[in-house]
Amino acid sequence: MVFGIGLTLLPFSPSIHYIYLISLLFGIADGFMAPLQKSLITQNVPAQNRGGIVSYNSSFQLAGTTLAPVILEFIAINLGLTSVFYFLGITAVFFIPFFWFISNIFIFRLVIV
Repeated sequence: MVFGIGLTLLPFSPSIHYIYLISLLFGIADGFMAPLQKSLITQNVPAQNRGGIVSYNSSFQLAGTTLAPVILEFIAINLGLTSVFYFLGITAVFFIPFFWFISNIFIFRLVIV
C-alpha cells in the first residue's frame, strides 16, 4: 500500500530530483520483493504444491510485465502521463489488500488439503 500511495503522490513532486529519489526507493523495494515472495512461498506452501505455486507466481509476474506497458501506454496517450501514476497508485492501494486476502484463502486451502 505504501507503494501505491507513493505512486499516487509522484506527480506532485516539485522537481526532477524528487522523482529520481522516489524511483530509486521503488527500485530498491522492488529488488527486495522477489526474494521475499520466494521465501513466503517456501514457508507457507506444502512441498508437494510448491512447484505449482511458484509457476503461478512466475506466470502472473510475466503477464504483468507484458501487459502493463500496453495498458499504461493507452492510459498515457488518452489521459496524460500523470494519469498513469494515479492509475497505478489507486490500483495498488485497492488491489494489494484484495490479492493478499485471496492468497491467504488459497494457501489456507492448500494446507488443509
